[in-house]
Amino acid sequence: SFRFNRKLIQPKALIEAEDVLMSLSFIVILYIYIGTIISSNTNFVQGTLIIQYMVFGLSPIVILWYLKASFKDSLGIKIPSIVGLFGGLWVWVGAFSVVVLYQLLITPFVSQAPTLIELEQQMKELSPLHLFLLLALTPGVCEELLFRGFALRPLENKLGPKWAILITSLAFAMVHLDFIRLIPTFILGLAFG
Repeated sequence: SFRFNRKLIQPKALIEAEDVLMSLSFIVILYIYIGTIISSNTNFVQGTLIIQYMVFGLSPIVILWYLKASFKDSLGIKIPSIVGLFGGLWVWVGAFSVVVLYQLLITPFVSQAPTLIELEQQMKELSPLHLFLLLALTPGVCEELLFRGFALRPLENKLGPKWAILITSLAFAMVHLDFIRLIPTFILGLAFG
């Protein structure tokens, strides 16, 4: 659907699945390059916030605007019901439990990387509120916007819910660029999907 002249693009509810796959590829490449530049020029907190909001938050919005897709339909923005909130909480608790169990099982086989130790030191200096904003709220908003809003709906429309959830969960796991946490991140992606 991408055209050099935006005037030729017709407004629509959702973008095409092919546009999603191409956009995800572009966003991952952008994330790797911008992430490398930003992380070498800023501290952990600033770098994380810039990357999350610029790459994962702003990119899908710009693409939806350019392709004249409905933000409401594409992102699935709606107020959740109380039942949905509690159901989501239980799914998260179950998925998080599986992830913690996996990490406990794999920890003895994985040595600590120096970058993780440095990251841990930087995180100890943050207040609980800053940690919540940095590690829970910001990725929750930006990554969910990208993977469960922008990407999931068009793929679900074209391929059905099972394939859409599998593809977005795999992309979600791969974009975290951590081989050791690939499986738990994939499991969380499935639960979120």
